Amino acid sequence: MRIKNYRFINSELLGKLARQLDLPSDGEKGMETKLSLGGGLASLQLTGQASTKAFSEERVLEHVMEALRQRDQLTINRPDRIADLWDDAYAHCFVWESNRLATPVRLPVHEDLKLEYDCDYLTVWVIDPLEEAGRSSERWEIVGTFVFLIQEHWDMSGTPGLIMSGVSALRAIVDVFAGQHPHYRPKSFSEVDRGIPDIYGDTNAKHPLDKLQGVGGHIGLPRVIEVAYQVKYMTNEQKSVINDRAVRLNDILGIPLYIA
Repeated sequence: MRIKNYRFINSELLGKLARQLDLPSDGEKGMETKLSLGGGLASLQLTGQASTKAFSEERVLEHVMEALRQRDQLTINRPDRIADLWDDAYAHCFVWESNRLATPVRLPVHEDLKLEYDCDYLTVWVIDPLEEAGRSSERWEIVGTFVFLIQEHWDMSGTPGLIMSGVSALRAIVDVFAGQHPHYRPKSFSEVDRGIPDIYGDTNAKHPLDKLQGVGGHIGLPRVIEVAYQVKYMTNEQKSVINDRAVRLNDILGIPLYIA
């Protein structure tokens, strides 16, 4: 078995999934379990047993990924059209992608949010659209999707899921989650002033990395990654240059389960 070099494992999300999937320990199938994560170790305690088995987060992650596959809750197909998310399967599905070039960006957060998030910046991974971006046989169909993954995890239950006009996924990251709008700080998607043009979306054809750099983002070195993530929000309100032509594109805000 190939050994993976994990750059990031979302302990909070991993623990939540392990409990939801009711994963048993090796050889103890069907027994009630209690699982807690932290410090790189997962403690799996079997009800009615005197012993406690300790598993690495990597081992628990392997079990979770296999359980998602068996339950058809893991897809290798990135949503490339808004219509893809009309299928309810994506609402509860994780996307797995391998051999993708991604660029990490350290995006400063507003002073008011540093205490709430317990961090000074967000790590946003930017993944470009696939090769077929911008191509479609349908005049109004937008094909091609940027993926933006926020490494620092907190509750995103308030995200609307699918297209809120005037709020690209990138704008949501900058204005809502990083609080970097110069004039006001919306605390939720519904508080975003959609009367103000979305300079992070389809009114600006600069690459998203340039857009993030414009609000103080520090661009890291691109690297090839493997990732599993959950789509939390998707729009068709992004724009960038593809093959020397400014084209409208989709974008996704996602939470990574792991990055390797």
